[in-house]
Amino acid sequence: MERNSPSEPQLFHCPTCGASLPVPEAASVRCQYCGSNVLVPPEYRSSKQAEPGASSPQVVIQMPAQSSREWSTAGRRSGGGIIAAVLGVVVMFVTVGVVLSAAGVFTTTKMVSQSINVISTQASGNLPGAAPTRPPTTPTATPLPPVSVGLKFGGEGSGAGQFDDPRYIALDPDNNIFVADYSDGRIQKFDPNGKFLQLTNVEPDRNQNTIIRDMATDYSGNLFIVRGGDILVYNTAEGKLRRTIPGKFPDLSYDMLTVDAANNLYAISEGAGYADLIKLDPEGKQIWKKSNFLEGVVKRNTPSNISGLAVDGLGNIYILNGAGSEIYHFDTQGNFVDRFGSKGKEPQQLNSPGAMAVDGGGKIFVVDSGNWYTIKVFDSGGTFLGALAWPDEVTYPRDIIFDLQGNLYTVTNTAQVARMSLDLGELKN
Repeated sequence: MERNSPSEPQLFHCPTCGASLPVPEAASVRCQYCGSNVLVPPEYRSSKQAEPGASSPQVVIQMPAQSSREWSTAGRRSGGGIIAAVLGVVVMFVTVGVVLSAAGVFTTTKMVSQSINVISTQASGNLPGAAPTRPPTTPTATPLPPVSVGLKFGGEGSGAGQFDDPRYIALDPDNNIFVADYSDGRIQKFDPNGKFLQLTNVEPDRNQNTIIRDMATDYSGNLFIVRGGDILVYNTAEGKLRRTIPGKFPDLSYDMLTVDAANNLYAISEGAGYADLIKLDPEGKQIWKKSNFLEGVVKRNTPSNISGLAVDGLGNIYILNGAGSEIYHFDTQGNFVDRFGSKGKEPQQLNSPGAMAVDGGGKIFVVDSGNWYTIKVFDSGGTFLGALAWPDEVTYPRDIIFDLQGNLYTVTNTAQVARMSLDLGELKN
């Protein structure tokens, strides 16, 4: 406040813009520069306006201290605007409070206290550097899909790591991956990360054909290749031919095989008008043979097209009839036990199934190509457990197989190999 001389009007400064204001007879004055309603200091009011024996408390607003280096140019502008707004609120509250106090509604002290509470609440949420009023939320992890792809490699071509028409996949106990092209006789070996390791070219048959019909590995370092009705046995480490388990055309022509936990081989021999199921020991010696094993098993007028052969850890044998959309269960001696599955669009039904595998727990997995490539899952007794959606980033599977850790591998019609992990807790009926 200032007074130049006794004859000059009393002046004080607007707390918002700093302009000099004359002391009016009223309790407040409107600043002609910034438009703020400004409370006249009590000491400049006439004795008629002041309450006898009462003194107005001094309002002190303390702003959070900050170093000038912490304020950016935008921050200083924002801070100045906020302070101006806060002071405007103070003036308004105090002015109204004085009037109400004079009317006996409440005391000036109570009014000032409420004003400071309101200002503190506004300032804490708007001043630069103030703590946020909303509590931080805890981030949640994105759940993995039921079938997630962990590895994918390959591509079309004839170079290392490329495939022409891959149809079969096998794994050794160290999770090295073997992929066989159908017609050119190429077998490629990859490490568990998809790095190319080795190429093996199978020997042609008597007709100079190298068409591969199936492939499997055992736990003793053998790679079995079905070619031209024979079974060729290669060393997995070096890719060299060890021996041949010959077929006897036309009565014995190996067409499909798998290996159990004891390294025994189970093969299907097909020819004109017959289909035999054969069990061999690790050296290729026949243990038993079930001639025309589907006779009386396949229902009349049901098409028969053997498209899958699998054995679980106990020696139970499962045959997939792709055309009939049925699975046949045989015991360890090749005797028929039961059938399950049927053709249709219902969740438990199959429609053009094309690949089958058994995991370490004895569950049967069938890729149902006619139902959007859904993976249908059954227990060892044929009870339907549920279905998993085939991942979009992996195309049509030609063959599937499980490793010892429960990961599912496939080779696709677009010349790629993929490894997938399955969340069986997500099975949907």
